[in-house]
Amino acid sequence: MFSFLSRSWWLPFASGIAAIIFGLLAIIMPGTTISLLLMLFAIFLIVQGAGLVWSAYKSEGLGSIALGATGVVLIVFAIWTLAATDSAAELLVTIMGIWALAIGVATALAGYGIRNRTDQWTLPLIGGIIMALAGILVIIKPWTGVAAIAITIGVGAILWGGLMASIGWSLKSILPGDEAPRK
Repeated sequence: MFSFLSRSWWLPFASGIAAIIFGLLAIIMPGTTISLLLMLFAIFLIVQGAGLVWSAYKSEGLGSIALGATGVVLIVFAIWTLAATDSAAELLVTIMGIWALAIGVATALAGYGIRNRTDQWTLPLIGGIIMALAGILVIIKPWTGVAAIAITIGVGAILWGGLMASIGWSLKSILPGDEAPRK
């Protein structure tokens, strides 16, 4: 197993370098990154929607109508996403902002609700308030949220890429035949 890995060290190394480049581009060009991800998401929705429509065509009964309708809705949403990527990004990020606001308020209320039971009630209270404020910011300025998502993806890609590149480089130093004997 290790002989294969040591001969193929360049695969994780190259994928790590590619991930680092992608991460840097995501940070430098967040709008383009989100647009590209939304296009890939739309393609996924078209494939999934077509699969549902095909399943509905091949099946019978009331369930087939629901399958077909869901497939058509996914395809229409995907086409809209491709045609109006900026609007789709803004809508999806606004929905995430609403979700963050709701979760933040619920978490803050839960933290306040447990104040008589634990000394650690301030952590969920503060965390919930921060989450709610972040949700409000994203709702008010959705493109700030889009940029934050792209930058987060970029940082994650850089970290993952660094890990993969270092693993690949480490595998390079293992010579074929250096494997430890099995016990």
